[in-house]
Amino acid sequence: MIFALLSRIPANALFLVCIAAASLLQAQAFVNGDLEGQVTVTSVQPPGWSAVPVGDPACYATEDNGATADLTNATGPLYNNGIMGNPYSGGSFVSGLHAFGTHHEGIKQTVSGFNVGCSYIIGLYQTVVKQINADATDPSGSWSVYADNTLIGITTPTVSNQPAISLNKPWEYRQVTFIATANTHTLKFMTTDDDADQLTPDGVRMGLDSVFILARSIADNANILGNDTNLCAGNTLLVGTGLTNAAHSWQDGSTATSFLVSAPGIYWVEVITGCGTLRDTIHVLPRSTPPLDLGADAALCAGQTLVLDATTTNAAYGWQDGSTLPTFTVSVPGVYWVDLETTCGTVRDSIAVMDTVITPLELVADPRLCLGASLVLDATTANAAYLWQNGSTSATLLVDLPGTYWVQVTVPGCYTVDSVEVTPLECAVALTLPNIFTPNGDGHNDLFTPIEQIGIRTMRTTIRSRWGLEVYSTASLGINWTGRDSPEGIYYWIIDYTDERGTTLSKAGTLTLLR
Repeated sequence: MIFALLSRIPANALFLVCIAAASLLQAQAFVNGDLEGQVTVTSVQPPGWSAVPVGDPACYATEDNGATADLTNATGPLYNNGIMGNPYSGGSFVSGLHAFGTHHEGIKQTVSGFNVGCSYIIGLYQTVVKQINADATDPSGSWSVYADNTLIGITTPTVSNQPAISLNKPWEYRQVTFIATANTHTLKFMTTDDDADQLTPDGVRMGLDSVFILARSIADNANILGNDTNLCAGNTLLVGTGLTNAAHSWQDGSTATSFLVSAPGIYWVEVITGCGTLRDTIHVLPRSTPPLDLGADAALCAGQTLVLDATTTNAAYGWQDGSTLPTFTVSVPGVYWVDLETTCGTVRDSIAVMDTVITPLELVADPRLCLGASLVLDATTANAAYLWQNGSTSATLLVDLPGTYWVQVTVPGCYTVDSVEVTPLECAVALTLPNIFTPNGDGHNDLFTPIEQIGIRTMRTTIRSRWGLEVYSTASLGINWTGRDSPEGIYYWIIDYTDERGTTLSKAGTLTLLR
C-alpha cells in the first residue's frame, strides 16, 4: 500500500514522503481519491464526494447552480463548451468554476483517523481547464484547501496556454500541510482564481485529480500557541493549543488545554499526541497606553492648514467632529481634540489653534522692467521678518534684471511666501507717419500706414478732410487707409495711443493724397 501511494507523488516531493514513510500512523485516506466516476451531465460529483454548497464559509457562490463542480473526462460533460479534458490518471477528474462573483465551485469529503497534533500532507494534481460559454478563459488558477472552515493553504497557480478544447492540458503536482486538531475533519477543495478579476473573460475553470493524504511523524516547527504578543496592564490573555484529546503540560504544571495569562512573561506547553510530543513557547510582552501628543498650541495663517497627526499602531481614533481617521486637517482657529483607543485603554489630547493674519502681499504693481531701469519689490508687513531669495532680510529689494524673485515673510506663529516674475520690457516709444501717399493701385505707397512703430500697445486713428469732416477712423495698429473715394488733397490725422507701460499719448499731423 505504501508503494502504491508513493507511485502517485512526483520525484521532487519524495523527500516529504520519506518523513511520512518512516512512521505512517493510523490510516487516513479519501474515499475515491482518484475522483473516478461516470460522466453524464453537469453538476455530477464523483462517488464519495459532495459539492460545497452555497452558504458554506468556504464557498462564495451566490446561487445554487454556481456551487456545483463537474465530474469531467475527455468527452464532457460539455465538450463544445470546454468542460472536458484529459485526466491526470484514471478515466475522470473534477473541474470547477470561479467566475462572475456568482460561481464558486468545489468538492468536499469528511475523513476520519487523524491523530490530534500530527502534521499531514494533502497532495493533489491540478490543471487549467477553461470554459468557452462562460468566458472563463483565464490561463492560470489554483485550488484553496480547507479543513472544516479553516483555510489551510492555497496551491501555487498553474499556468496553461492550451485552448479550452484540448486533450493536452498540463497537470502539475501541488500540496498543502496542516496539523490535525480533531480525529475527523471535512476537507474541502475550492476552485480559486489567482487574481482579483473573475469577470468576463477572466474567470477560471480548474481541474483536480488524484488527491491523497500523507501523515508525518510529528509537526515541523509547530506553532500551536500562536505568535508572540503583548498584554496591557490589568488585562488577561487566554492562550490555547486547540488540540483536543491530547495530554497537556504547561510551565506551571497545569494540564488544561488552555492557560490564562495575567502578566507578561514566557509561557510554554508540551502536548503529548499520537505522533509524538509537541512543545511551543510564546513570549507575552508588556504593553502600555501609547503616548499621544498633538503638539504645542499653534498659530494658523489665513489660507493655510495644519495637519494634526495621532497615528498609532493598532489604534482607533475619535476626533471632536466624529471623524475617525488618524489625522485631522485644521483650516480655522479653534480647540481640537482626539480620543485614541487601543487595547490598553483610551487617552485624549487637545490643542488650541489661534488665528494669525498676514496681509496678502503685492510685491510690485507692474512687474515689467524697462531695460536699464530698476524696480523696488516691497513686502513691508507689520511685526515681520523677511528673507529674500538672495539672503537679504530687508523689507524691500531693488532689482535691475529680469527674473523670478521671492520673499518669505514671517510673523509670530506663521509665515507666507510670495514670488514675482519680473519680465523685460522695451520701453522706447516711436511713431512715424508718412506725409504723402499715392493710392493709385501700382503697388507702391498705396496705403497710409506707419513708417515706424515701437512700444505702442493700442491706438485710435482719425482722419479728417481740410473742412473737418471725418473720412476714416480705426483702432488698427496698422491704420491701413486706402483713400478710396477720397479726392486728392490735404488731410489731417490725429492718433491717441498707449505705450507698453499704459501711458496715454496723442500725436497729430497732415498728409497729402495724390493719385
